[in-house]
Amino acid sequence: MMQSTDFNAAFRAQAGVVTVGLMTVVSVGVAACIAIVITLFYLVVQFVLLMLHAIGDVFTEITFTWSTSDPFLRLLILAALGYLGYRLYQWRMKKGAKP
Repeated sequence: MMQSTDFNAAFRAQAGVVTVGLMTVVSVGVAACIAIVITLFYLVVQFVLLMLHAIGDVFTEITFTWSTSDPFLRLLILAALGYLGYRLYQWRMKKGAKP
């Protein structure tokens, strides 16, 4: 008594199981990659917004300091900014940049 086995049906069933498993892994991987990209985009946008907020706060404080300071402090601030500009100009010229 010989039992006939249909190898084609067994191979087809196994191929179906492997295909479903592979598609599941690929789908989960693609979804994870999309989630990572969306998360990174969100973090970059939040960082940019944080920097813009910080810049706004700095200029608000500078404006407040300038408007409430006495004339000597204003002169001191202008002198410090002038010196900073002079040192920046020297540094740029030392690197060989054209004016």
